Amino acid sequence: MGKLRIVLMSSGGVSLAPYLFSKDKNCGKNYDMACEVSTEQLNPEGKLFLKQKNIPFIEVNPRKFCLAQEPPFTDSLANMPHSTREDYFYFVLKKISRFKPDLILLYNFELVIIKPLLGRIPIINVYPADLSIKDPATGKPKYIGNNPVAMAIEDGQKWTASTVHVVERGKGVNYGRIISISNGLLVPQGVTSKKHRDSMGYMCDGPVCIKALEEISSGEFEF
Repeated sequence: MGKLRIVLMSSGGVSLAPYLFSKDKNCGKNYDMACEVSTEQLNPEGKLFLKQKNIPFIEVNPRKFCLAQEPPFTDSLANMPHSTREDYFYFVLKKISRFKPDLILLYNFELVIIKPLLGRIPIINVYPADLSIKDPATGKPKYIGNNPVAMAIEDGQKWTASTVHVVERGKGVNYGRIISISNGLLVPQGVTSKKHRDSMGYMCDGPVCIKALEEISSGEFEF
């Protein structure tokens, strides 16, 4: 397999690129960052880093996109009509297609992706929960939702972990095939879910992302 061209996509204004460049020996060897895409502007440190590395940055703000429609859509993004969501992801697809990506890596991306983007380019997602832990009543991943870290802590879990999984059509949100799961991070007594989630970013998200990209670039994991 040749060197992968990866598009990073996020919503939180924080880039994963600095971590990968500083911690992953395969960054630039087995894969390159084709561009970074975000639903909002990155923080100043992230923007400066991308500029220094000559990585293009593209903002694809869904709120601005919805307001530009005729008629404008002004409700919550969660209630975005299906046709508008399809148009939005076609807009995103056109923006990134010129970079000829082999893979899209989602990090803190908050919108549910549908076609035409889904199914066109392989997509993987970094999720802050161990998706191998199942709800015995449903057989589905137990900690999914808006705040899976808080759910795990409230449930009495002593450790949390992050998962990289494939985003697949017909599988539902966060139900795609698991590529890799990070080592567990101990939940300190009395820690808030926000503080623990912040710690997971460096201790779980980054390492599991490196592991997943190695499995993909080596051909160990196939789409």
